[in-house]
Amino acid sequence: MGVENAPLKFGEPFAGICPRVANPAPRREMSRCPSFFSAGFVAMWLAPWAAAIEITRTLDPSIDTVGQQILTVQTYTSGTTTVFDLGIYDTGAAVVSFAAYANEYFPQPHLNPGGAGGQGINGRVIGDVSQPGTVLVGGFQDFTIDVDVDTFTFDVSVSTSPTRAVPGIQAFVGSLDGSPNLPTLAGTPIHKPSVAFPGGSAAHVSFSGIDFASSLGLTGQLFIPTFDLVTPGQTLIAKAGSTQPAVIPLIPLGLDNYGNEGSDITVVPNPTVAGVGLGMAGGSTLVTAGSMLFDTGAQVSLISTGLAAGLGLDLGNPETTISVKGAAGEPVAIPGFTLGELVLGAAIDGAEADDTLRFLDVPVYVYDIGVPGLDGILGMNLFNQADEMLIDLINGQFSVSFYETLPEGGGGEAFAALGALFATGGMSFPVFAGSVAPALGLGPVVPVPEPGAMAVLAGALVALARTKRAAGRALSCATP
Repeated sequence: MGVENAPLKFGEPFAGICPRVANPAPRREMSRCPSFFSAGFVAMWLAPWAAAIEITRTLDPSIDTVGQQILTVQTYTSGTTTVFDLGIYDTGAAVVSFAAYANEYFPQPHLNPGGAGGQGINGRVIGDVSQPGTVLVGGFQDFTIDVDVDTFTFDVSVSTSPTRAVPGIQAFVGSLDGSPNLPTLAGTPIHKPSVAFPGGSAAHVSFSGIDFASSLGLTGQLFIPTFDLVTPGQTLIAKAGSTQPAVIPLIPLGLDNYGNEGSDITVVPNPTVAGVGLGMAGGSTLVTAGSMLFDTGAQVSLISTGLAAGLGLDLGNPETTISVKGAAGEPVAIPGFTLGELVLGAAIDGAEADDTLRFLDVPVYVYDIGVPGLDGILGMNLFNQADEMLIDLINGQFSVSFYETLPEGGGGEAFAALGALFATGGMSFPVFAGSVAPALGLGPVVPVPEPGAMAVLAGALVALARTKRAAGRALSCATP
């Protein structure tokens, strides 16, 4: 099938991680320094230096091991049948998928029952190829839920404009026997042309977009990212309280069979970043990754065993270990380490190609994802300090800006109430009835509440972690 050689992450193994909150580390923002010398002196001596700008973010390995996923509202329509679910915006998924329970509601028979397949972590996943249909994806801001906490009943509505629906998508529909843990994913096919976006779409994400606590009848604040499809060709605009946007080039990897699927699922390339620099503390060991997947569906970052060897990491003596269970197979333990730095080439405050976005004290895990040409995954844990992100696969770039001072969020009462609801795994939303995320825990593998409870809870934990960081950041100069 056309899907076999694409970098599909069916059953993304990192959905649903709950971060542990510990003591934070201070951060600093590094940018261009003002010059107090004459223009001639600057032109003669400092012009090469002034051309390069660096934004540096220092991570806290006790908090930034995991990152926040971007929840979506996702529907599929074929004829008179419409399927609705909460999903995850996932640039690392080359397909649109629906969790296994959706098989009850998709038009039967499917175009190709049992014809969808891919390699999950430590095992293969099998599902059905849906009939061609329109897929409509909106952000969590388009989703309204009124909760009666006494009776556990829910009133749900969605406001995403139908003009944004992408036609002719043949989705991967999970099956209870072949892919029971496959989550609902809004993968790269959602950026194909629609009535609203005839040239295709880009994605804009605001990481503190909405306070969801009030919708749950809770006090305090629970920040959830907003997600919106926008016209491609834009970049983020610098604003007060945030850094200048850094623009990182993306290179597509994989097949594109949209419009020529036959009986296969719709597959569209995934974005990768070339030339990622990795180093240990002190700068004694530096390696360059050929290509890494830019993956909004992964809450952690991965490097290959080859890169780990080049960095001198002892895989037999990791700093930490997590157990991962994806869409197939038994749990797998993978070792974790803290890198001194991770560097991305970027354009900042202009079109300069020699600017850099540098992350310090970077938590990573070592695992070979099995896709030829990929040396690892850039996960969402790198962007826990991000304010906004604009992902433009049409023009091959993504822009990101970071908070100067993180907003307060994750109110204690809201977090505590969510924890009480979901701690036992007994909370289920009958409207959605199904698992949105595969099971994954820090340590023992844990069951995932239904449907998106783990994703919402993970969002609350990340928001709570933000309040535990030092609010101020020192500004300093960086030279190339």
